Amino acid sequence: MELLFGQFLPENIRNLLSENIWLTALFDVLVVFLISFISWFAAKKFVNTFVKFAVERSKNSWDDVFYRNKVFTKLANTVPAIVIYLFSPYLTGEHILLKKLLISYIVVVLLAVFRSVGNACLEIYETFEISKDKPLKGIVQVLNIIIYLLGIIVILAVLVDKSPAMLLSGLGAMTAILMLIFRDTILGFVAGIQIISNNSIRKGDWIVMNKYEADGEVIDIALHSVKVQNWDKTIVSIPTHKFLEESFTNWR
Repeated sequence: MELLFGQFLPENIRNLLSENIWLTALFDVLVVFLISFISWFAAKKFVNTFVKFAVERSKNSWDDVFYRNKVFTKLANTVPAIVIYLFSPYLTGEHILLKKLLISYIVVVLLAVFRSVGNACLEIYETFEISKDKPLKGIVQVLNIIIYLLGIIVILAVLVDKSPAMLLSGLGAMTAILMLIFRDTILGFVAGIQIISNNSIRKGDWIVMNKYEADGEVIDIALHSVKVQNWDKTIVSIPTHKFLEESFTNWR
């Protein structure tokens, strides 16, 4: 049995490992995981040193937002999995399960990266004046949910070795259940679209909604709730879709 890194070992140890397939596999796996750890450490060091230096020296403030939301840090977490995946064909045995787990791990990390990118873009958008009239936080949250659902489908498809399209087709039979589970999300998304298109409420508005004891300033408009800070500094969270169902007063 040929060792992946056997040429770096003394001849007597190399011969001992070559006679035992389990020792050979264990040795190769340990070496690959060590290399992946070193690559992960190097990637983290690169982000925390060179990327941070470039971001701090840049005149553009947008890259600071992406760095603050840990986009580059989370992206560096894919490096060890990529290294192991590239070396996996040279390891003893098929390691099919290992490859599936590595792909699943990379998808999970990419989902976290996409969420951080979405939060960074939202933070940049909220620096513009138009964000007060057209809040997009609820839409970004819906996109995050969609991306996470697609990611889960991809992971399941990889683990069970099926086509993602086949799993998606199976969701048709679960439509009623999904509608029940995501009822508030769907209602909140529709309400958010209505609020943006009609410009009925926005951050900084003084609204009164007696049913929920809300009488103050709108401080946040999200997918599931709108937060109102009353004049006595208490904060009331009102379901977003209630602004389509209930009456309220907007003093703006």
